[in-house]
Amino acid sequence: MLAQLTRALALELAPYSIRVNSVSPTFVKTKDNKKLLETPLMYYEAHDQIPLKKYAEASDVASAICFLANDENNMITGHDLVVDGGWTIQ
Repeated sequence: MLAQLTRALALELAPYSIRVNSVSPTFVKTKDNKKLLETPLMYYEAHDQIPLKKYAEASDVASAICFLANDENNMITGHDLVVDGGWTIQ
């Protein structure tokens, strides 16, 4: 749904030189959920199934946002950047 909204808004706002992109993280390790993500069940159900074998950090998501917001990437619009270590490509 977010990806569809991103594409629709990108088309609508492109004539005004406004770029619209979105970032879709999956499992992001934070201080609030660190203990949960490190439980044996979550390691089996999620961590071990991620192709890169690691959870994203908040800085990974921030880097993706900064990449899309950078004016040097002025030809990127309507894109949903998935930050998940390969989780959704399986």
